[in-house]
Amino acid sequence: MAAISKINPSKMPAIVGGIVNISTSVNYTISPDHRPGANLGKSIWAIIPDDEVECFRLCFVNNWIASKKGWSLISEGKGNFRLLGYSSKHDELFLAKFVGDTTWHGYPANIRENIHDRPAHPILMDWLAKQLLHKYQVSRIKQGKI
Repeated sequence: MAAISKINPSKMPAIVGGIVNISTSVNYTISPDHRPGANLGKSIWAIIPDDEVECFRLCFVNNWIASKKGWSLISEGKGNFRLLGYSSKHDELFLAKFVGDTTWHGYPANIRENIHDRPAHPILMDWLAKQLLHKYQVSRIKQGKI
């Protein structure tokens, strides 16, 4: 089961506006646009920047990527997810979407209001195969109901 790893205390913490090297060819930017106090029309992260980076790292290492878009979640046991953020209407959001190529950024995915924030089918099937989701949850995500 994929899980958030412990943060290495000797590692420098990720900072908003900073760039984190994920691999030799991939970087992640912590965008201030999706942090508290930013644009009211965008979803806002509820997790710290280090966990945002770890969420993207899970996306990257598990290849939860399709057409320069990626998705991730933080599982707390099959079918249970960590709260990642809030929509502009204060709805709780449990999935993350990432966009990029060599430099990526991400945000809490609002699958209820934006069909484009919903994960690609192969990614949902991988989450199901890895027992991160129940089958009924895949259907609910496809319908934008989680």
